[in-house]
Amino acid sequence: MPRQPERQSSSADTNNSRSAILAWLAIFLLLNFLLYRLSSNSYTPYSQFLDQVEAGKVERAVISPNHIEYELTVDPSASETGKVYTTTPVANDPDLLPLLRSHNVELYLVTAIRIVNENG
Repeated sequence: MPRQPERQSSSADTNNSRSAILAWLAIFLLLNFLLYRLSSNSYTPYSQFLDQVEAGKVERAVISPNHIEYELTVDPSASETGKVYTTTPVANDPDLLPLLRSHNVELYLVTAIRIVNENG
């Protein structure tokens, strides 16, 4: 009886397996990062954020179209430092930026990036 040649693993199968493993690893790392960010942030109402700004308690703020992340001023006697709070901004609040500037809040603006397909 003639012997059947053994099937050899092709390099295409190996590359597909590696790509799948890398894709799953990237998804796992991304989810892990997002879950960590969500668990480390404390959500606060927008009105509370404004009250904290007016009281001079906000050190810095990062404003994006969908949310505001901010840190309170660090009290030298406090043990907790660097906690990030998150709130959802009111759309087109014309008083927000002047309020932040008048209370010397370190301000960062993140704008939406539009990706355009140049091929049509």
